[in-house]
Formats: sequence, structure tokens, C-alpha cells
Amino acid sequence: MLYVCRPHTSYLDGFAVARWLTRRHAIRGAVFAVDPDFALHPVWSRLLCLYGRLVGGHTMVAIDSRKPFAIRTLMTALKGGRAVVIFPQGTGISKGKYRPDQGGFSWLLRKSDAAHVEVHIQHHRRWWPLVRKAHYRSGAGSAVGDKKMGII
Repeated sequence: MLYVCRPHTSYLDGFAVARWLTRRHAIRGAVFAVDPDFALHPVWSRLLCLYGRLVGGHTMVAIDSRKPFAIRTLMTALKGGRAVVIFPQGTGISKGKYRPDQGGFSWLLRKSDAAHVEVHIQHHRRWWPLVRKAHYRSGAGSAVGDKKMGII
């Protein structure tokens, strides 16, 4: 299952989604696509790994649009039945919430044909983001298989 999280406008978004997956949906061991500036940083990577392990055994992959190997790692995780979490707008949080999706995301969705959940992140009047499931789609190219789940 691919969890597609938007809008990505806070450094706390990944932390909130990791906690939400484990507490709300009992999903453990998800693979998070993370900006290499954080995933490879000597301090941030340790903090992210520790939090992921404590909250639900989640791991991360440094994803960079110039290096396609990380996308292949995400593909392997999806095909192996692991949950994958991606923030398709990528980096550039300061540019606002209406940024376009990165190309690697559409490639992953198209090639994996994975069922995916659109996840909405809200930042209204709270320091901790609210995470809500927007809807479920049964596959990348399947508009017929879409099921409206409503926001819960």
C-alpha cells in the first residue's frame, strides 16, 4: 500500500504520519521516502531512525530526483507487501502547499500499479499536524476501482 501525503508544509509532517499509521491503522514497518538532506545528515538521520523505530518500526530511504535507485527501493518494498509513505511534492516547504508533484512519484505510481491511500495533512491552529485519510484508490490507472472513504 502506498500512502500519498499532501500538503507537505511542515517538518513535523513525517513524524505525524508515522505516528498516525501505527496508532490509527496498526501499520508497522513502513518505508518513508525522506529528503537526503535529512536522511543522510549525521544528527537528523539518527533522530529520524530512532523516532521511526520507537513509533512503529518504520524505516526511511533517502530519495533524490537525481538518483533513481531510491525509487527502485520503494518499488521493491511495495512489491514485497510493505507500506510505503511518500510526500510527492518533495522538498521546498517554504514555497507553500500548492507545489506540483515530483516526477518520480508519478513513475512509481504508474509502474507499481499499487493501491494507494491519499492522506491529507492539516495544519490549522495546532503545532502538531492532523493526519486524515482522504480516500483509497485500488491502483494507479484504475479510476473504476476508486472508493470514496471520506475524511476520518
